[in-house]
Amino acid sequence: METASPFGLLIEQGVTAVPNILLKNYRKLGLDEQEFVIVLQLLRFRQSENERRPLVKVLGQLTTIPEPQIQELMIELENKGIIRLASIQDENGRWSKIYMLDGLYNRLQDLFNKGKETKGREDEFERIANLFSQVAGLPLAPKHERMIIQWLYEYNYPMQFLEYVLIECNERGGVWQKDWRIKSIMDSLYSGGVHSVEEVKDWFLSYDEDYYWINKFSSVLGRAIKSEPEKKALKRWSQEWTFSDEMIMLAIEKGCLATSQPSFNYIESIMKSWKDKGFTTLEEVGTEDNNHQSRKKSRKQKFEGNVSNKRNIPKIDPETGMIIT
Repeated sequence: METASPFGLLIEQGVTAVPNILLKNYRKLGLDEQEFVIVLQLLRFRQSENERRPLVKVLGQLTTIPEPQIQELMIELENKGIIRLASIQDENGRWSKIYMLDGLYNRLQDLFNKGKETKGREDEFERIANLFSQVAGLPLAPKHERMIIQWLYEYNYPMQFLEYVLIECNERGGVWQKDWRIKSIMDSLYSGGVHSVEEVKDWFLSYDEDYYWINKFSSVLGRAIKSEPEKKALKRWSQEWTFSDEMIMLAIEKGCLATSQPSFNYIESIMKSWKDKGFTTLEEVGTEDNNHQSRKKSRKQKFEGNVSNKRNIPKIDPETGMIIT
């Protein structure tokens, strides 16, 4: 006959199952050490003694906590939603009071779910951090970690969104891969209300069109168009006033001919005059220019004729009344 091991003998005295999540997180539930001991005893009674409402006197015998304090702790556990006193009826119709631990189990389930969510977010952070580091070609610095945390938790961008932006920047290469450039793009997307992958695809397409368009007009102007008011003016002429690229380029050229450093306000005045006159084609502007030149020439000829006539009028001596030659 084999002799039972000391550990086996101990097991025969009964075992109380205590979830590790409770052992690790009882402080997160708002429990102090004494409250935690009471909860452990309630778990033991429920599982081993088949007694769901142990007397305060019994709990006092099992712990070093005075009975009056145990009574206060039980009330505090009820207030915290860890336990609750309920009435049940047995098979013989008799009613009794028991301590229910469903509040404890619900709180532990919430902790478990949050832990899963936190773990998922940690995995997301690691994934985006690795991709960002590859695209930017830089080891992850604290400032980059703060950026990624902001994208994930403040901007609430989903993984697919961030991955699309980073991969797009990587494919474009060059300045698009710079860490400051990527941050600027993310900030612009957030301030512009862009939150889905479809929206960010449209944003990149629109950016490409604007970039080409602005570069085109910059070459005519002779300098880069960088300020937001100037970019907005270009969009207004093209999208709101529906002028063609050729019309806008002609207005810029006219502004350059008038002054070596034309302001956008001056060019806008040209565009507005065309808008007010209903001009939509280069031919209409050309006709207007020809008419303007004709009127200008006519005024000049009239002025020169008046000056010539004034020169041919004879001068009279007021004393003699004779023509002065």
